[in-house]
Amino acid sequence: MNEKVIPYSPKNGKIGCMVGKEIKVTHSVLLKALQFYITDYGLPQSNYSYGILQFSEKNSLFTLLEESYTEAKEINGEMWVKNELHKPLLLQPGRYLMFMKWNTPPGDRGTSAQTIGFIESDNCPDISWMNWSGSNNDWHKDTGPYKGNFMIEPIYIEIVE
Repeated sequence: MNEKVIPYSPKNGKIGCMVGKEIKVTHSVLLKALQFYITDYGLPQSNYSYGILQFSEKNSLFTLLEESYTEAKEINGEMWVKNELHKPLLLQPGRYLMFMKWNTPPGDRGTSAQTIGFIESDNCPDISWMNWSGSNNDWHKDTGPYKGNFMIEPIYIEIVE
C-alpha cells in the first residue's frame, strides 16, 4: 500500500524535519543520484535538501558525505524525482543513510510542504529513519504508527573490479 508521509509531528513541525532510508553497500559503487517519490498532498513544489550520511562503526554518530539543495518548481506530485549529486560519490562497503530535509515549514498538518511516499508493509526490513530536529545526529528508527519504508532509492554507477 502506498501511503503519504506528512512532515509533521507534535514534537516539531518546523524547517529541518528529515526522513531517511538506510542502505547497505556490499561492494564499492559510485552513487550518482537519489530519487524520492513525492506525493501530490500539500505543496509538491516546495524546496528541499537531500544527501547521504555514513554510519560510524565506532559510535552512534553519522558523518555527512553530501548535502544538496533543490528548487522543486517542476514537481507536480505522484512522481519519482531524481536528484543528481554534485559529482558521483564513491561509496565503500558499509551502511549509509539517504535523506530528505524539508526547507519549508510543513504547517499544522503538513499541507504547506511536499510529502514523501511510504510503502506500508509488515514484511519489510526496518530501514527507515526520522529526524524531527534537523541535527545530523538526532536520527531515530521511527515511522510513527506505520510499519514500512519511505520511498527513497539510490541510483548507482556500478564499479567493475
